Amino acid sequence: MPLSAFSRVRKTTTPSTATTGVVYATIAGLLVPTIIVILGVATFLVETRGLKESPVVLGRYLSIPIPEMILRMEPLRQLILIVGLGGVAALIQVISLWSSYRRLFSRSQQIVAELHRDTLNRCIEHASTEGVTAQRRRAEQLIQTSLPEIRNGLIHWHRTHPRGVVMLLGCVLLAIAVDVWLALLAVVSWILIWRFYRWLEGLDEPEGSDWELPRARARLVEMVQEAPMLARLRTGEDFDSLYTSQLQQVMDLQGRADREVVHHVPALALAIVAASVLLLFALGINLLDPRSELNLPAAFVLASAIVGAGIAATKITRTQRAIRVADDAAMSVYAFLINRQRVVLANVWGSVG
Repeated sequence: MPLSAFSRVRKTTTPSTATTGVVYATIAGLLVPTIIVILGVATFLVETRGLKESPVVLGRYLSIPIPEMILRMEPLRQLILIVGLGGVAALIQVISLWSSYRRLFSRSQQIVAELHRDTLNRCIEHASTEGVTAQRRRAEQLIQTSLPEIRNGLIHWHRTHPRGVVMLLGCVLLAIAVDVWLALLAVVSWILIWRFYRWLEGLDEPEGSDWELPRARARLVEMVQEAPMLARLRTGEDFDSLYTSQLQQVMDLQGRADREVVHHVPALALAIVAASVLLLFALGINLLDPRSELNLPAAFVLASAIVGAGIAATKITRTQRAIRVADDAAMSVYAFLINRQRVVLANVWGSVG
């Protein structure tokens, strides 16, 4: 299966550097559910005024064994020890994030810098045959738009893979360990809200709305650039009338997009509130049921895991959008470089012939 253009860009990385970054990112992702569990134990300690027996039950399938040495301590010392353990885990996560981010930014910079150099070399090689102006326009588009989009896509990718994926899986598994049905209800609710949001985005979307507004803005820019010349060829009133008409078109198109957002926000907010009320109702029924193993610390762990999974899922979704943009940009860059290579081969064959 052929690689996408963005995948080709990603794979131009030193293996050792990439492996080190993956290790740090994985550690940072695993520490999120770990910290949630530690905070859950601390919450259980506060609720029961001390850890008196092992294991600490935080859900139907989540039990945390406590060493005998800790059980013999006073409640205040137990709290200090567990909170200190959470602080150490948080500090390790901060260090892992710092190391991961430092490497991902460095890798992204190296890859984009290499593409910059390739672009420069191709422009220099063929400026004499294709013209300096043509090279400048193409290079301007690549340097100002395509290469920054590739860098943004690389940063999003390395932020999410594997840290976001590990964090998502860890939080989902943690929520399932607390209560399978509540976790399933939360996941289904999130998916339905997301599908509803995507449906609202495409609802009543007029044909051509993706290109009408950018084209109208581009025409407005052209009129501003041509204003001195048009002012000499026409009367001031004529040019002002044309510019006002074009500006009104831009405002109308933008207003249409804004009205869609105004209509969609209340509906989306209502869906989120309804899902939250349903989850709280189901959680309350389990907490009030004497046969249920769910308690307030377990509810805290469940809620924290669901929030963590939602954050990770949102990051993954944003990463997919950034990757689509970066893939188109990478295709433009590679098309530019490959075309230049073909020109070189054609010139070589022509000289041989």
